[in-house]
Order: sequence, then structure tokens, then C-alpha cells
Amino acid sequence: MKKISSKQKIKLILLWKARERCRLKRPKNTNKDLRLPSNLDFSVNYEKTMAFFNEFRERALKNGERIRLNFSYIRGISPAASLVLIAEIYRCWKYHDRKIWTTGRKQCQISQQLQEMGFYALLGAKSSNKKTFNSSNKQYIHFETETKDVGRLADKIRQAIYNECPTSFSEQTKDMLYKGLIESMSNVSRHAYNEQFKEHIAYPYNDRRWWMSGYIDKDKHEVMIQFYDQGVGIPTTLPSKFTEQLSNKMRGASGSKLIKLATDLGQSSTKEANRGKGLPQIVDVIKNTKKGRLRIMSKDGEYVIRNNPNGEGQEEEQKDLKYSLGGTLIQWKVSDNE
Repeated sequence: MKKISSKQKIKLILLWKARERCRLKRPKNTNKDLRLPSNLDFSVNYEKTMAFFNEFRERALKNGERIRLNFSYIRGISPAASLVLIAEIYRCWKYHDRKIWTTGRKQCQISQQLQEMGFYALLGAKSSNKKTFNSSNKQYIHFETETKDVGRLADKIRQAIYNECPTSFSEQTKDMLYKGLIESMSNVSRHAYNEQFKEHIAYPYNDRRWWMSGYIDKDKHEVMIQFYDQGVGIPTTLPSKFTEQLSNKMRGASGSKLIKLATDLGQSSTKEANRGKGLPQIVDVIKNTKKGRLRIMSKDGEYVIRNNPNGEGQEEEQKDLKYSLGGTLIQWKVSDNE
């Protein structure tokens, strides 16, 4: 065996002590584990998905517990749920100035998928799973987070949309996607964390932050982009932005109906005539594509608008939710595949 020097011995001892301190900090009681459900998905596993997020927020964020997320049993995760998950972990990390411990990531079937999405990179962690994830020709727009309109991210989004989108996408479609995202960023800075409504935010937050991610699938001629903030939600802020006559009509309306109203009513009805079109401009992304879907989840309401299969017009769906999402999620999925 090769003899090591005194200097190397000291380094090894210091490394061992650092690892020991790290080990002692980790939760030992398995009762502190919070297991992710087998399928984290708002569409097909809504009750268990929301139960997980609500427990995470109460224990780790509100009560300040040192919990450990158990990834051992999760088998699937939707794009929307992955964005909310990283936002909650990030918020707790920054608010309490400590990272969330995890277990079971080596056995996690979606670990490689999360790595490709930029999940671990944003949280300053590494994926230990070496399995290959079959992502076909799907190129991910990595998770990003910021607190305001950012030129760097705007340029990154523009490059992804204009350079990587399938050739079948028209310039008009690309313009709509880009403008829709920029409008979403702008809406967060103007409305989502308005001091007037801060008592409506149930859980503490450390800044006016938003998150985004997406993918481009050239095989399916499909683009998905999503945007999330942890603000007060559209159903809370909408009435205050419109004239008194329209605000009176909104009283008592459900969350999903208020979201739909926000997508219908343009700047001519608001008190802020100098502002952009807001959500109507975001809806235009779908109305000007061959195949597409816009999904907006905000507070306790969900509104979906999609192109009809026959190519004529759009169909809508409104749903009132049992639990509040805790912010606003806007998700576009558009395709030019015939």
C-alpha cells in the first residue's frame, strides 16, 4: 500500500469530520420523512398531489421542520408538478437558509428525467442516478427562476423558441409564444405579489419570485412552456384591476369563472389603459396555432382552452378546485403536427 503523507492524513481527517457533521445534521427519525406519491400529477392524481404539497408547506415552510423528502416511491411526475415542486423546495431553502434533505434518489425512476430538466442544477445538487432516460428528441428548457423581467432569460427564451422550434412552426406562432411568456413575467411584477393582497398569501415567501421551464419535441412538432408564481392568484387580484361596475359583477364568482373573465376582458375595461393585454394576449397563443392547449391554475380555480380536433375554434373547460394551488400556473402546449 502506498504510504500517504502527513499533509494528506490531515486532509482526510478534516474530510471525515466534515462528513460526520453533515451526517449528524440529517434527520434520523423516519417520521420526519415526507414521501412523494407514486405519481405527482395535478390532472390524474390531484388529491394525493395536493396533499403532499400542503403537508410540505405546513411542515417545512410554516413550522420550520427539518424534514427529508423520500423519492423512493415516485414513478411519474408531470411537468406542472415538477415546476411547483422545485419552486417549493427553493422557497423553503431560501426562506429558512437551509437545503432540504432527500433520500431514495438512487432508486428514483425519474431521477435522470429531473436531471435533464435542470432540477438538481438549480438547487445546487447532483443526481446520483446513472440510468438513461428515454427522452426521444425532446430538448428541455431548463428550470429557471428570477424576481423580475430579466433580459438574460428573455434572450434565452427567444433563442430556444426561434432556433430550436420545429421548422413547421410559423414565425407568428413563435412570436406569440415569446410575447406570452414576456407578458407572464410582467404580470408577476405588477400583480402577483401586490402588497394590497399580501394577507391572502398563506405561506411566507422571501421575494417576488417566479419559475419557468418547458421542452421542445421535434419528433412530435410540439412545444410546451410553463410559468409559475407563488403570489395571491388571479381570482384575488382581478376585481381590483377593473372598473367598479365590472368588479360588482364579479362578486361571488368562482375561481375558475374569474380566471375565464380575466382571459376575456382586455385593457379597455381596466383602470390601467396604458398596460398590455395581459391574459388575453396569452390566450392568443392558442387561438393562433393549429393544435394547442392553454391551462391556467390559479388559487382554487382552473381554466383550460384548447383547439377543437376538427380545427374549428376552441373548446373551454372550467373547474373549481378543492385546494388552493398557492399561486398561478400558466402552461402552453402547442403543436404544428398534422
